[in-house]
Amino acid sequence: MLHFTPHYRYCFETMKKILKTTKLLHIGMSVALIVLTGCASIVSKSNWPVNFKSNPPGAEVVITDNMGNEVERGRTPTTITLKSSDGFFSGATYYAEFKLKDYEIAKKGIHADLNGWYFGNIFLPGGLLLGMVIIDPATGAMYRLAPLCTVNLNKVER
Repeated sequence: MLHFTPHYRYCFETMKKILKTTKLLHIGMSVALIVLTGCASIVSKSNWPVNFKSNPPGAEVVITDNMGNEVERGRTPTTITLKSSDGFFSGATYYAEFKLKDYEIAKKGIHADLNGWYFGNIFLPGGLLLGMVIIDPATGAMYRLAPLCTVNLNKVER
């Protein structure tokens, strides 16, 4: 049997307490993460990159929200990151207007859909209340935007 001096015994006991506290802290943080976060908020996002393309390329694209406010603009092909929610339990809606000289103006709507990860809340402790009703709707992670918006531009007839 090993015999430790009082000093070493004290160090050994202190290390055991620290390790036990650290383990409890990790467990507590893991439980808090699961209970206090919605599933879609954990594995998904609330800002989505959307690729805007036109045929032919080079069109100016202007993105507006459902109130008509300009959100972003660029030239196709381009990628613009958009928020998937415009409020609590409200998916975002955007409109893209494509303009190119000698071509008709084209417009296309972009609407947020329900994110499949949102239903993962069913499997989390507290997920039905916190995740589905509070966290994912508040963060916007319950919605997603399609990754691609493409239009074919028609030549203006003269």
